Amino acid sequence: MADSRLKDLLKGSKHEPAEAPQVTPPPSPSVLSRPEPFMLDLELVSGERMAIPYTSLLTVTLNPSSGITVTFSTHLVFITGVNLRPVYEAIVGRAAATLKAVGDRPAQNRDGVPVILSIEVSERKL
Repeated sequence: MADSRLKDLLKGSKHEPAEAPQVTPPPSPSVLSRPEPFMLDLELVSGERMAIPYTSLLTVTLNPSSGITVTFSTHLVFITGVNLRPVYEAIVGRAAATLKAVGDRPAQNRDGVPVILSIEVSERKL
């Protein structure tokens, strides 16, 4: 009883209890931005790997019939495959960290998933 009477006395006074602070939960991991990868890691069909820094990226070209050409200041990269638009967009957005060539053409790719068939890397002639 004393508790409710105390609340009545404090109502409207400067000693009125403050509202509870609003707590905003942290964003979910899917909303957090990921840091851009520093290098584009390429894994060839042979298993050989090469990483090229994104800082040397000059141009990226998508030709739906022939594949993706990535021009770095020191290397040219040719990527062939199926449904490569998302791969192109990931490279252009500097979101691709690793690209792996599988080497075999899939029998059927009905779900639109990108498949990288080959990656060829050559030194750029300056």
